[in-house]
Amino acid sequence: NESKNIILYSQTEIKLLNSESGNVNWQTSISGTLIGDPVVYEQNIFYIAESNDRKVFLNSINIESGLLNWRTYVPLAYKLLVGKDNLFLLGDEGKQIYKVDRFDGKILTLDTFQSKINLVLPFDSKIIAFKSDSTFSIIPSSNNEKDKILGNFSGSINNAIYISSGNDHGTVVPYQRTAATIERLFIRLRRQMISKYRS
Repeated sequence: NESKNIILYSQTEIKLLNSESGNVNWQTSISGTLIGDPVVYEQNIFYIAESNDRKVFLNSINIESGLLNWRTYVPLAYKLLVGKDNLFLLGDEGKQIYKVDRFDGKILTLDTFQSKINLVLPFDSKIIAFKSDSTFSIIPSSNNEKDKILGNFSGSINNAIYISSGNDHGTVVPYQRTAATIERLFIRLRRQMISKYRS
């Protein structure tokens, strides 16, 4: 069934509005100040907030009740992405990636890079981090795979596209604005993945 609810938020508050009745189902105060935008996944809302004493926490609240599921201290985190199994957070001005269990908030891994991450792209059950040293890393969402550095690229990257896994020839879907060099890179990556899967 299509949801009739709308999530409203400010830097200090989140509320759930029923779009048919106009009633507010619940509202909750953010402990501190919201960083970035909340992310909704299945029956939970995830968000990063900085407390009044300047500590940064990742929070999970239940979308039906507005009650807090868990709260995890994540120093220097500022951007949140949702993977298939886990959550990812960028930290330390783009030199860290946290992987966090979305069910209990446990920090599973913390990858630290020498060079800054310029762009992070969700791709199937993984995220791909493009770094300022012209390398990119794949970080799988599942817990039993290791991080993989796939290769190098030339030039700078500001935007990217991803290719749907449902089409062997690749369906190009815009991610921000497209860039021809990244399109060629992902077409090559897609072919490698298909070849590996079929072999």
